[in-house]
Amino acid sequence: MQDLPVLMLSLLSDDLLFFQEGEIAWDGKRHSIRGIQANAPKLDELSAVAEEGGFDDGPDLVKHFVALIVKLEDDEGLVVPRDAIAPEISNSLPEGDLTGITLANLAAFARAIIVRNTDDGNYGVLYDSRLAVGIPCFFNLMARLIWDMRQLSLSLAGKPFTVAFVGSRNFDADVLFPTTVSSVAGRQENPLSMTVDQCPSINLPSGSANTPASKSAPSASKKQPADSQAKAERHAPGKRKEAKLDFERSTATQDLPVLMLSLLSDDLLFFQEDDIAWDGKHHSIQGIHANEPKLDDLKTVAEEGEFGDTSDLVNHFAALLAKVEEDEGLIIPRIAIAPGISKALPEGDLTGITLANLAAYAQAITICNTNDGDYAVRCDNRLTAGIPCFYNLVARLIWDMRQLSRSLAGKPFTIAFSERKSMDADMYFPRVVGHVAGKQKNPLLKRVRHCPPVWLPYEIEEELKKKKAADKLAAKDASSTEGKSSVQAEPNRTLLQKPPLQIAEKKTYTEEDRRKDEEAREAALQAAVEAGAEQYALKQHEAVVERFEAGRKGDKRTTFDGGPRERVCHHLFECGGGLTEQEIFDDLNRTRNVKWRQSSSNGGSVKYDKMLQLMSDPSRTITNEYQRYLPMGEAAQMAKLLDEQKTIKSDNGMWFLWCHDGVDWGQRLLNARAAHADATEKSGNIERLEKEKSSLLAEKEELQGRIKQLGLFDFKGRKPLKECLSAIESELSQKEGLLKDARAKRDALPAIEGELKAIRKACQSEYRDYLIRRERYEERMG
Repeated sequence: MQDLPVLMLSLLSDDLLFFQEGEIAWDGKRHSIRGIQANAPKLDELSAVAEEGGFDDGPDLVKHFVALIVKLEDDEGLVVPRDAIAPEISNSLPEGDLTGITLANLAAFARAIIVRNTDDGNYGVLYDSRLAVGIPCFFNLMARLIWDMRQLSLSLAGKPFTVAFVGSRNFDADVLFPTTVSSVAGRQENPLSMTVDQCPSINLPSGSANTPASKSAPSASKKQPADSQAKAERHAPGKRKEAKLDFERSTATQDLPVLMLSLLSDDLLFFQEDDIAWDGKHHSIQGIHANEPKLDDLKTVAEEGEFGDTSDLVNHFAALLAKVEEDEGLIIPRIAIAPGISKALPEGDLTGITLANLAAYAQAITICNTNDGDYAVRCDNRLTAGIPCFYNLVARLIWDMRQLSRSLAGKPFTIAFSERKSMDADMYFPRVVGHVAGKQKNPLLKRVRHCPPVWLPYEIEEELKKKKAADKLAAKDASSTEGKSSVQAEPNRTLLQKPPLQIAEKKTYTEEDRRKDEEAREAALQAAVEAGAEQYALKQHEAVVERFEAGRKGDKRTTFDGGPRERVCHHLFECGGGLTEQEIFDDLNRTRNVKWRQSSSNGGSVKYDKMLQLMSDPSRTITNEYQRYLPMGEAAQMAKLLDEQKTIKSDNGMWFLWCHDGVDWGQRLLNARAAHADATEKSGNIERLEKEKSSLLAEKEELQGRIKQLGLFDFKGRKPLKECLSAIESELSQKEGLLKDARAKRDALPAIEGELKAIRKACQSEYRDYLIRRERYEERMG
């Protein structure tokens, strides 16, 4: 659930709404909004957000959004003069100073700012580190922006909250900002976490805007002696002769985990097939390859990391992966991983080595240090879908690597996660990977204070328990068979022997590869379509043949071949009606197999009395009684016959055929009686419906008043009330429809009663005609 600030800023950062050039106007003092755009491909998402937020629709949400950021513009404390901002940042801003509107709109700058609610209802702000360098008092500005938004909600106004800040380099924002931004006066250091219990103050520098602020810039001079001492110890002759590996390594911009994983993600080192071996429980490294076109880059990293040479760097890298492999908590059984992912992995389960090696899969995982020494991890969204507990796995991998460094071990850190789909990784993974059991939701911002736990889905845990029990039993049986206990030696993963370093060129995913893959996919799709069309045609042909053969064998389900009902209708028509049930039954028995035949599908004798009941009331032809007493498979034929010829029982116990000269007087009488009964019943409900409508209108008015009291921006309080209001409006609309129908029926009653009189009169005339025809029939029969 998103509160007001997160909901509104997410409309910009998630690209649901955006401003085109000229839609944010500057009058010399303030900005105003002259237009706003909804992102056409994401209109469904915008409607979903509006519905979840309790808004009437998308336009209603946009109206509230515009009203909110216009309110932000009223806060003079959010105004930062344009000349106080680094030119690399200000060049991308709309005309004028930085104000509430343009500060909020930074969220739309390729997600340069992302605000999310944390688990405890506070806030996590992910920001492009260049903004903090180029905008004075940036963190207080963001805290004040959130504070201002909260004041517009009655449930949030005046209440304290906490903001956690995480900076990272957003590569998508490179289209807006240069790689390097000059530090400005008033630059604020990242507070990491800020508790806000009153409106944050903004203290802008009084001097020149773009002169570097030496007091606020991070100082490395105090750390230099310690660093120099560490370097001297590391390169002392005595130290260099020892075989013991030293993981106290870093560069100016990378700590140990980032330094090591970047060797894979930057394609400096890679593993070929068979370089990673599986012994049934763990992986081991049999060889490593350095990417020939990037050997100079590898030497530079070795030099910056204070390694003896590239071989020394590779030894440390392999040793670190071997240490990570020892963590049983990083093991994910292969059966728990989506097939689209597991097919690309080396043999065996997912372990520490193969998890880290995902960074070499066309940068499916990339990791970098943020300005404050924490981490930003970007991963391919197919990995998050296809590997259970993925985010905790990555956090635990980083934790394990940090434990090998004395300066990092045991210290808490923060990871900012983001997802993307790497087109280059298409050479390893399918385009779509199904979600697996245990798929973890993106935490966006994760604070790690201890070794992160990794949970497997219940069904996988149960299967592993069974497998372990079976292995244990098998080992016990083998031990008893041999007559002596056996000790299985664990594979040596301490990597005392240096892995062979070879030089080769790593294959990359080129445009030509992508084109060939696209052509192969299109060909496969076309083949599937053609195969499907051919299969469909075959099924249609088989169905036609099947129906033809059934007809040749005498299946008459689509025709009516003269059953007892047809004989009754013809008999009544011949004699003019007025027959008793006994006369009808005698005729059926006399003419059986002469003028009518009983269907072979009928299991027994025809129930004549039930048949006449059904013929007098056609609506019952689809009831269970029809299925119970009449031949099966003749519903269509029966309905067709009864549409043409109806029978109805007269008051004197005789039967007549009332379909005559194209007028079905019996059906008209039935319809008129049903319409009269319906109109009478609904007319009697008018008074009750009017009372219920008045009650609903009063309830609607009360709810509208309560919603109005909450204010425009208190969405949490408004949402349940608006849901109740929507339900009442729906019920009210239903009542109005019923009331309208009842009034129409009441107005139609006189006409229906006139129709009944006319039909009865016509029926009396028809009855006299039937009596005359009856007499003539008897005279003919003599």
